[in-house]
Amino acid sequence: MRKTITLLAILFLFVLSTLAQVNAPVKIKFLLQNSGKPPLKFNFVNLTITNNNDSLRWYLFPWWLNDSLQKSGKFKTYSPWDPGEIGGRKYPDSLTSFQIVDIDFTGEDPFIAFCIPPKSTMTFENYIFESDGDTVYKTAEIWEVKNLMVNGKTPLDKWLPYDVKCSLNAQLKSKNGSSPDWTNLDWDTKANKPRTDYPKETVTFMQATGINKFEIKFE
Repeated sequence: MRKTITLLAILFLFVLSTLAQVNAPVKIKFLLQNSGKPPLKFNFVNLTITNNNDSLRWYLFPWWLNDSLQKSGKFKTYSPWDPGEIGGRKYPDSLTSFQIVDIDFTGEDPFIAFCIPPKSTMTFENYIFESDGDTVYKTAEIWEVKNLMVNGKTPLDKWLPYDVKCSLNAQLKSKNGSSPDWTNLDWDTKANKPRTDYPKETVTFMQATGINKFEIKFE
C-alpha cells in the first residue's frame, strides 16, 4: 500500500512538471555551441516567448546560461553606480517595421530581459546565450515578472529614455544561420558618444515584482 501511494505521488509530480513545461511562456530550441576565449561558450538557440497576459511582462534570463537569477528578485548594481550597467540592444540594426529589444543588466546580480506586450509572441532565431565551461546545458531558469522597478519605485520601461518593448508578434528569422546584427540603444550616434539623457539618480538596485519562475527544458 505504501509503495502504491509513493508511486502515485511520483506520477502526480511528473504530471505537474509536464503540464508546467507545456504551459511555460518560453520555449528554447538548442542549436549549437561555439567556443570563445576559454572558458567562454556561445550557445545558439531559437527563442520563443509568449505573453498570454492582458498587460506587458518582462522575461528574465540568467546572464550566464549555467547560472541562476537572484532568488530575492532584488538585483543590485555595483558601487559606484555606472549607467552603463543597464544596456539596450535593438534587433535588427537596420530600419524595419518591428523591433526586438533585449536589456542587459550587468550589475552585481546580472540578467538579460525582454519586455513583451500583452497577447504577443516573440520569435528570435539564433539568439546567443553565454556560458562558461564545456557543458552543453539542457535547462535554464526563466522568470516572468510584472515589473522591473528601478530603485523599487519606477518601472524600467518608464525610466529608460528609449522604447524597450518588443513589437507585437515580432519574428526575427536567421539569415545563413548567423545571429543578426544589433544597434546599441545607449549610444548617441549624433554626438558619437554614450547617451546622457537618463534620469539624474543613482541606481542601487532593480526589483522584480509579480514573479513566476520556470525551469525550461531545451527542445
